[in-house]
Amino acid sequence: MKTLQQSARPLIFTALTLLTACSSPSDKLTKELKTISSWAATASLVGEALMKGSVPVAYAKRTLETAEQKLQDESKMLEKSSDIPNDERTRAQVEINRIQGLVGQMRTAIEGKDQAALSQSIGQLMIEERSIKSFIKNVSGQR
Repeated sequence: MKTLQQSARPLIFTALTLLTACSSPSDKLTKELKTISSWAATASLVGEALMKGSVPVAYAKRTLETAEQKLQDESKMLEKSSDIPNDERTRAQVEINRIQGLVGQMRTAIEGKDQAALSQSIGQLMIEERSIKSFIKNVSGQR
């Protein structure tokens, strides 16, 4: 005789599969944009922490390298997401490219010990982060 837990497993699996499969293109795009925004925020925070002397240079560099890689991964995922409308996918790619460029500038500034350039890149990154959050609101409002 099956227990209730054993009987429920296939039902739960089916429900989760359907929920995942039924996510709309705007839900998928929102998720990707939130991930991009999170990496932008991470880069900003680590840059600010480095400027305050709260984190070592090696940690900041490693974090920024990871951010660049994760943003590249997100870019590849967006390229494969044919269910997301082309104009929204293109805009998201533009945002990723800008953020990747700024994160790269931050890394270069750190390597060159250029505090002014680092500060400027952090400021620009914060502007891009706000732009993505606005994009998320627009996408979420389309439902």
